[in-house]
Amino acid sequence: MTQIIENLLSVEEANSALNALRPKGGEIQYGQYYALTNDHSLVRLPRLMAFQASVNSSGDLPWYRCTMSSVPQNKIVYIPWTSTVQKLKKLVEEIAGETWNLAHIIYYKDGEESMGMHSDTMLDLALGSKIAVVSLGSNRQLDLIKKQTSTSNGPSQIKLDLPGNSLFLLDEETNKHYVHGIKKQKKNQVEDRVAIVFRHVVTYKAENGKLYGNGSAYLTKQDMIQRYTKLKMFKCGFSSVVLLAH
Repeated sequence: MTQIIENLLSVEEANSALNALRPKGGEIQYGQYYALTNDHSLVRLPRLMAFQASVNSSGDLPWYRCTMSSVPQNKIVYIPWTSTVQKLKKLVEEIAGETWNLAHIIYYKDGEESMGMHSDTMLDLALGSKIAVVSLGSNRQLDLIKKQTSTSNGPSQIKLDLPGNSLFLLDEETNKHYVHGIKKQKKNQVEDRVAIVFRHVVTYKAENGKLYGNGSAYLTKQDMIQRYTKLKMFKCGFSSVVLLAH
């Protein structure tokens, strides 16, 4: 079940957070990212983004395999939590009773910037976890459209207003049965908006670039290390046999 909680912060706190997270606020270093079309052309995504996350006990960062992460031109780098994002994270965790370890921070400069219809990749997320979206700035409309493959008895289409200074919680079932997105609006009717999207990711990227965790070849980092060690020993043994044969 989705949920919207309004008046997340006081008016002063919400304005302060918005100003801090704007590109000119100095706290976030946004980047421009791209998508690939069916003919492999590069298309600019109509928004700016940045990424933050917590390392696990092994010192590795979570890794979320969204479509955008598969585009070679997109250099996604997760940095430690900045002060405003960390405060928001703590607040929404207390409200929702969830724990999140990764955030995508999105800046829409006006109504011309948007988010295409999609459903979030669940492969790397903790089972049953919710996705949280904190909205600051202008109100935007979130459209949800039922997937053709859905077996849900829910409505075919849902329109939700995401006001500034609000928290939206997207549950696993809704994400399973619906695609969602933010369409363009008239430029002169909408000012800028910041969205902080929190997720609980249980897939991690090791220092060698290999993934372990949900949906990966290795369930844990220890499993990955053991299998690599065995493979290395096998290769060394095979090389010795080849040398002896000569």
